[in-house]
Amino acid sequence: MTAGFNFIGPGPLHSADLWFIKKINREGTRIDGGLFKIHLTPADFGASRMLIETRDRCNNNPADFEDYKSSKVKAAEHLASGNIFEYKKAKGSSKLLQELNKKYGEPSPPKN
Repeated sequence: MTAGFNFIGPGPLHSADLWFIKKINREGTRIDGGLFKIHLTPADFGASRMLIETRDRCNNNPADFEDYKSSKVKAAEHLASGNIFEYKKAKGSSKLLQELNKKYGEPSPPKN
């Protein structure tokens, strides 16, 4: 919080996914006025394990890296129109992410 982040609240898919944002002030750059979002989750949270395995496999397996990179590059066309949800959906076409979704399961709704 002292670094300029504001707590938004829990994410929409799980109450353990805590969201913080910070406005980016980099005058003269394309990211000026953008938002930087951080998710804090328990290490045993399925999405956290999936993210860590995605990183590890991309760092250690060139085929996984190329698959993930190409799906992100192709999905980025949705960002130009500001459609983050279509971007996320298109990025999910990665074989790596599909495999990890099966392994860790789709995020479940929050438990109240």
